[in-house]
Amino acid sequence: MKKPVEKLLDSVFLMRPLLLLPVWSPFLLGYYRSEARSKYSFIAFLGVTCLGGTIYILNQIYDIETDRLNQKLFILPRGLLSTRWAWSEYIILTILTLLFFLRVGVVSAILAFLGIIMGILYSHPRYSLKDRGWWALMLNGVGHGGLIYLLGWTTGKMINGQAILHSLPYIIAFSAVYLLTTIPDIFGDKMSNKNTLAVQLGEKKSKFIAIGLIVVASFLSIFFLEQSIYMSGLFSFPFLILSFKKPDYLQLAIKVAVFVMAIVTSVFFPLFFFLVVLVIIGSRLYYRKRFGLNYPF
Repeated sequence: MKKPVEKLLDSVFLMRPLLLLPVWSPFLLGYYRSEARSKYSFIAFLGVTCLGGTIYILNQIYDIETDRLNQKLFILPRGLLSTRWAWSEYIILTILTLLFFLRVGVVSAILAFLGIIMGILYSHPRYSLKDRGWWALMLNGVGHGGLIYLLGWTTGKMINGQAILHSLPYIIAFSAVYLLTTIPDIFGDKMSNKNTLAVQLGEKKSKFIAIGLIVVASFLSIFFLEQSIYMSGLFSFPFLILSFKKPDYLQLAIKVAVFVMAIVTSVFFPLFFFLVVLVIIGSRLYYRKRFGLNYPF
């Protein structure tokens, strides 16, 4: 690849497209569940994409050393893009997020602004809620699960009590997924003096708590007819149980949950399936060519 193309692709993948899948899914499902349609839906989709990108980029900027120890997210730790470039991309995406959602509506813009603030509280060293155990769990659940779902809902119509209730399974489920994603990083987080919930509780207890959250979220999702949550739980649960004996199954459980949610979303939005395939194939080619890795599988 030529240098300009490499830099463009590095900039795109700095936004972590694979992790945008579990951003797009709850957003689209919230929009669908609102049972209203808006001419600004695509603008809102671009907005939530930029919002997800800002949060992931900011987290990588402040986690360069930890990511180097955990041997992941190589773009900044290996100097493929400078931190100055990453900051520029973060600022541009932040501005675009607000502009897109202001076009959708004031309520959506306020929610998006709250999402940006949550990202800062989560990653900025002054607050660093990502290192504060239960605070990090709550912020991920409320922000990644609930707020994104509500952004989808408010794209269609005004927020109400029904919207809040329907967001609850997402808040609980995404809290569980967050907890599971911190388990593989326990060693690197300890070395970096990061006091994540998985570091505090240990691997086994963290998994048991995550299982409990998944069960609660699944029952709530059945009651509220949020199929994506209980279907994700159903298909990922066996791999989560197997991970107690073979830790490698943990990553598979997380990937299955994300993929199943994306497939359920595609049932309601068929074109989304093509975006899912594009992201997976594109990520596979990028990580293979750039880092010699077979990722995401």
